[in-house]
Amino acid sequence: MKARTRSRHTPYNQPSQPLSVAAALILSLTMSRIASAPEHHLRVVLQAIAQDKKMEAKIQGMLEALQAVDKPVAGTKRKAEDEAKICMFCEEAFNDETNHSRACQSHHPDEYPEGFTWTCCNQLGSEKGCRIHPHKSRQDAPLRRREYTMVEGVKSLIQDTDDE
Repeated sequence: MKARTRSRHTPYNQPSQPLSVAAALILSLTMSRIASAPEHHLRVVLQAIAQDKKMEAKIQGMLEALQAVDKPVAGTKRKAEDEAKICMFCEEAFNDETNHSRACQSHHPDEYPEGFTWTCCNQLGSEKGCRIHPHKSRQDAPLRRREYTMVEGVKSLIQDTDDE
């Protein structure tokens, strides 16, 4: 049986096409709501999401990785900007101290059947990625200028109608 190939290797959360105005607004509002939500609300949401066994395993893995990276060194205080984050490309935990120009190796993170090979590097689908770059978290990834402008425009329209 011939191995399946795939050349696409964009990050899973960055669409190959620009976001629509609605999608950009939803992403912006969702991230804003997460950032401003009380901790107990976030715990309830995570517990609800964790009812799905796949999501439970993913949450557990992320929490363990974050805790391992976030352990403070004895006698030192951590800076707020040095908090542990999850890379949006490889899903590994990192902080500013552990991040560097070659920290992340990624391909598109979808799972593929046995025998799958990447056309970009001819590696098996289960191998580490051929794209080498610094880790980047969703919090570090600003919207593209055009998307940001559209989102801000829609937000101001919403605020204007709320004020009336």
